Amino acid sequence: MDNPLLVLMLVALTVTLLLLIWRRVRDGTTLGLRPLPAYEALRRQPAYMVETGRRFHMTPGRADLHTPQAPASVAGLGALGELAQESGPSPVVTVGAPTLLPAAQGAVLRSYEASGRVAEARPGETHFLAARDFPLVYGAGASVLIGQPEVGGNVALGHIGPEMVLLAEAGQRQDVEQILGSDDPGAMAVSTVFTPHAVWGEELFAGRAYLDESPLQLASLRTQDVLRWLVAAGILIAAALRLLGLVG
Repeated sequence: MDNPLLVLMLVALTVTLLLLIWRRVRDGTTLGLRPLPAYEALRRQPAYMVETGRRFHMTPGRADLHTPQAPASVAGLGALGELAQESGPSPVVTVGAPTLLPAAQGAVLRSYEASGRVAEARPGETHFLAARDFPLVYGAGASVLIGQPEVGGNVALGHIGPEMVLLAEAGQRQDVEQILGSDDPGAMAVSTVFTPHAVWGEELFAGRAYLDESPLQLASLRTQDVLRWLVAAGILIAAALRLLGLVG
């Protein structure tokens, strides 16, 4: 935007909404999040792994943290941290970008520290398989790890492209529950073919709020919803005014 005043007003509105909603949640107000079957299935994964003694495969994709696709990777890392904290055996984690390797290892380690099980963490189970310019090489390597007998679930949330086919096919061969989501339209289409638990569009970035349910995460998600409705209302009002000839 070229108008600094408009940018400042938007920032002020966002911060004000976030603080107001956060205070309400902190004081006990319940926010009714719309049900998302994918995240309901995701929340069942740790308990299932504890019961069966199996491990789930998780990938935040292959977008480096300095690229425009980094928000999708951050969303995947957030989900990984929440799942690892409640799961039994250490998850099998694969990444397709160099900067995601230490980030994923750190997410798992912090989760095990938070749950008092740091001795059970296995950083060596986080695998960097190929650079982001080689998606099919990454997908082939990840599919081999998904095919291990001890893997009982496949979670792929992040910037994932054509390699989603390989990941999903491997999960289907294992006959395990899959939660798949990406910011790539092609990968999203593939996800709907292989699982009823596909994460669509902005749902990818809502995962932390659904899994963590902390006041700040819930307030952030609701603030996004309010801003989305305000933008939609602004577009409709502008269109109506233009249609009526009240603005040029």
